[in-house]
Amino acid sequence: MSIVISYNRVSFDYKFVKLGRPAAIDFPPRTHYNQLVQAHTGALPAFIKGGCEFIMRHHYQTRGTCSTQISFDLEGNIVRGVEFQNGCDGNLKAIQRLVEGFTVEQVVLTLGGITCGRKDTSCADQLSKAVRVAYEEADG
Repeated sequence: MSIVISYNRVSFDYKFVKLGRPAAIDFPPRTHYNQLVQAHTGALPAFIKGGCEFIMRHHYQTRGTCSTQISFDLEGNIVRGVEFQNGCDGNLKAIQRLVEGFTVEQVVLTLGGITCGRKDTSCADQLSKAVRVAYEEADG
């Protein structure tokens, strides 16, 4: 089961796992949005039962590139599971493999500021922005 919380161009998809399987999550009939936002800030609300670990899946809407969305997981400051929607298939597969396991800082320093043709950004640059924004949001 997952909870999706959206802020501007970034949405956060929380997947709750327990021993490799989805965890039991008991939502009271009147779960408030504020409780879900608490999950985003790291204070897991009481309706999440048992020693659950959560993985935060981020979805970032790109601007000015052929790719339209970037999805990735952040485990602390480590980037995992990058996926692009649309864009140059081969190049984006290479980026996905290259940044697997990088820290947010490594992604930003390596990919930030790269342009594509006459555009002032690129899919790589958008990924650097996405992980920075997501990390700052998660870090509070």
